[in-house]
Amino acid sequence: MISITLTIIVYSFLTILALFVLGYGLAQFIIPSPLKKYAFWLIPWLGAFFLIFSLVILSFTGLTVKQVSPSVIAFSLILDIAAILGKKFKITFDLKQELIIALFIGMSIVFNTSPLVVRDRTLTSLSMGNNDIIAYVTSADYLVNHPIIEIYYTSVPETISNLLGGFYRFGPPIIGSFFINLFQLESYQFIYLFEVILFALTLPLFFIFLKIIYKGSLIVLGFLMVIATFNANLLYMLYHDFFGQTLFWGIQMFLLILLYSYIEDEKNNKVFFNRYDYLIGGSISVLYFTYHEPAFFVVAPLGLFLLISLLLKKNIISNLIKFMKIALVAILSGSISIVYSIFFDFNLAFKADPNQPIGWELFREKIPFANPFEAIGFYSIHSFSPLPSLIAILLSLLTAIVIIYGVMVSKKKLLIISYLIVYLFFYYLLGIHKPNFFIYNRALTYTLPVWLIIFSIGITHLLETLKKPLFFKVIICFLAGLVIFSGLKLNRRFIGGRLSVDESYSSLLGLKNQNINEPIYIESFVNDKIPLWKRNWMEYFIYYKNISSVPTLFNDDQHKNKVPDNSLVLLSKLNPWLPPPKIILKDIIWNNEYFQLGHICNAEECLLQSNRDLSLIEIGKNDYEDSLLIFGFDIIEGEIRWANSKESRLRLVSKNDFISNLTIEAQTLKEPQNITIYIDGKEIGSLTIKEKWSINSLPINSFFGRGVHNISFVYDNGYRPSEIFPGNTDNRELFVKFRKISIN
Repeated sequence: MISITLTIIVYSFLTILALFVLGYGLAQFIIPSPLKKYAFWLIPWLGAFFLIFSLVILSFTGLTVKQVSPSVIAFSLILDIAAILGKKFKITFDLKQELIIALFIGMSIVFNTSPLVVRDRTLTSLSMGNNDIIAYVTSADYLVNHPIIEIYYTSVPETISNLLGGFYRFGPPIIGSFFINLFQLESYQFIYLFEVILFALTLPLFFIFLKIIYKGSLIVLGFLMVIATFNANLLYMLYHDFFGQTLFWGIQMFLLILLYSYIEDEKNNKVFFNRYDYLIGGSISVLYFTYHEPAFFVVAPLGLFLLISLLLKKNIISNLIKFMKIALVAILSGSISIVYSIFFDFNLAFKADPNQPIGWELFREKIPFANPFEAIGFYSIHSFSPLPSLIAILLSLLTAIVIIYGVMVSKKKLLIISYLIVYLFFYYLLGIHKPNFFIYNRALTYTLPVWLIIFSIGITHLLETLKKPLFFKVIICFLAGLVIFSGLKLNRRFIGGRLSVDESYSSLLGLKNQNINEPIYIESFVNDKIPLWKRNWMEYFIYYKNISSVPTLFNDDQHKNKVPDNSLVLLSKLNPWLPPPKIILKDIIWNNEYFQLGHICNAEECLLQSNRDLSLIEIGKNDYEDSLLIFGFDIIEGEIRWANSKESRLRLVSKNDFISNLTIEAQTLKEPQNITIYIDGKEIGSLTIKEKWSINSLPINSFFGRGVHNISFVYDNGYRPSEIFPGNTDNRELFVKFRKISIN
C-alpha cells in the first residue's frame, strides 16, 4: 500500500510540475495583464492547452508525438528561461487561499485514486462501468509513434479510428500520449490517474471564476472546494472515464475566466488583435480538438449575450468586434475540427437514436432526473431513492432561490444570465418537454460547475448578511457534510464494484517470450457473452501489444463453433465472479495463474475421440458445454442456462449405433411454451414446457447413428421477467431455462 501511494504521489507531482513548466514561460507572453494576478493556477492549464494545440497541429503534418516532444519541451524551457531572466512576470499569491486550494487538489487526487490504493495496489485503468477508457488508452499508444493524419489512409483498429476519425477527439489521447512517452509508462497505467489529476486542477479555476464575478473569502473558498471536490454528479462522470468531459470542465472554466475579463476590459476595445483574441480563439480550437459535443454550451450563450446587449444598447459594437476577432482566430486555427463538428453534432442531434445509453444506465427507475437540490450534490441520485415529492419540491425551490440570489449579488450579471438561460432551456427541453434522461444528464454535468459557483456565492452571501456567525457555520457545515456523504457513498461503491485492468490482464504480456507464430483466438470468439470490459482488455494485450495478429479465418457452419479446429484459443481460468467458457482443448501450450492457451477441439473427429461423455450436457457441471452449445444460449447462471433467442443450436455426440430419445430438463417463465426439435435438419417432434421444472423426453423414430449430431430448438414464445414479475428490472427476452440436455 505504501508503494502504490508513493507512486501516485510521485507521478501526480511530476505531471503537475510538467504542466507548470510547459505553461510558465508562455504565460508571460500571452496571459492578459488583468489576469496575471490569477496566473499561478492558470499556468498548468495553459501548459495543457499548448500541448494539445501544438501536438494536434504537428500531428496533422505527419509528425508523431515521439518526434516532436523534445522540440516542444525545449521551446517551453526557452520561454521559461526568458520569463525568469526578464523578471517582468511576477506571480502573486494569497498564501492562505493557495494553501487551501493545494490541499483540496491533493485531497481530490487521494480520494479518487483510493481504489488503486485499497484494491489494485498498482497504477492501472479503472471504470465504474463504462468502456470508453480503452479508446483513450489505445489511441494514446498509437499516437506515440503515428501521426493523426495516418488514420485517413491506413487501416487502424476500430477503437482508434472511432475516437480520432469518427469523433475527432484528438485532445485527450494526444496529451496522454505525450506523458506516457515522457514518463515511459504504459498508457493503461497512466490514463485514469491523468484524468484524476486534471479533475483536481479544475478546482482552482472554479475559485478564480468566482473571484472575478464576486469576491474571494476563505469561507466561500472552502465551501466551493467541498461541493466541487465531492460532488457525486461530477465524480460519477469521472469514475466512468469520460476523459473528454473531464478536460472540458477545465477548458470551459478557463474560457469563462477569459471571456469575463475581456468583456470588462475597456482597454482592449480596438480593432487590432490582442492577447485575449489569440488566447480565447486558441482555447476554443483546443475545445473543438478535445470534445466538441458540449462546445455549444460555451459558444451559444455568447450569441444570446450579443442579442441582449443589442436590445439594451449596451456595448454592442465593441463586444461584436471582440467576438468576431475571437471567431476568426478560432476558425483559422481549428477549422479542421470546427467544420467537422458542425455536421457531426447536427447529425447527432437530429438523426441519432436519442434514447441510446452512453456507457451508463438509469441510476434509479423512478424520477431519474436530478432536481436542483440533487444536482448541487446534497442528495445523490446515484445512491438513494427519490425524496418525497413535497420535500423534493421545497428543497429544490430553496436551492433555486439561493442560486437566483447568487446571480443578483454577483458582478457582470448579463453574461452569466445569458449562460444560465441557455442551460435552463436545455434542461426544460430534455427534462420536461421531450424527456430524455441520457442527454439531460450529459447537459447537466457539462454545465454543473457554473451552478456550483453561483450557489456558493448565494449561500455564503445570504448567510453572511444574517450576521449570526454560529447559525452561518452550522448551515455551511451541514450542507458541506451532505455533499461529502454523497461523494463518499459513491466512492465506496466505486471501490467495491469497479472494473479494473488487474494483474491478470497484464500477465498476458508473458506470452511475448513464447515465440508463438500462429494467430491466437481470445475467448470472446467462442463465447460472445463475456463482458465487454474483459473482451476489450484481452484484445488490447494480445493484439495491440503485438503478441498475435488478429485472426481472420472462421468456420461458417452454423452448427460449429466459429473458431477453426486446432486453432490456438486463449481461455481464462475459473474465478469467483465470472465463469470462463468451457471449451475442449487438445493440449495446453502455455498457462499461468489466470489463463491457459491451447489448441481447440472443434472438428467431428476430435469430438468423437474425446473421452468425455458428450451425449449429455448438465449445465454448470462439466468442462465442455460451450463446445456444444453453439448459438442462442445466455451465460451460465449457477446450474441453469436460458435460451435467449427464437432458435437455439447445439450439438451432441453419440458413440452408439443408434439414438432412441432426446431428454431435456427445463422450465419456462410462462405458459404456453413449446419447443420444436430438429436433428441434423430433420424435424423429429415437439415438447411442451411447463412453468415448473420437469423432465421431458422425446422418442426418436428416425435413424441417427454414431457421430456428431446438430440439434436445433425452435421456441413458440419469448417472455420478459420485467413484464411478468412486479418490480423485476430484467428486460431480457427469455424462452426456456435448461438444466440438462441429452441423447441416448
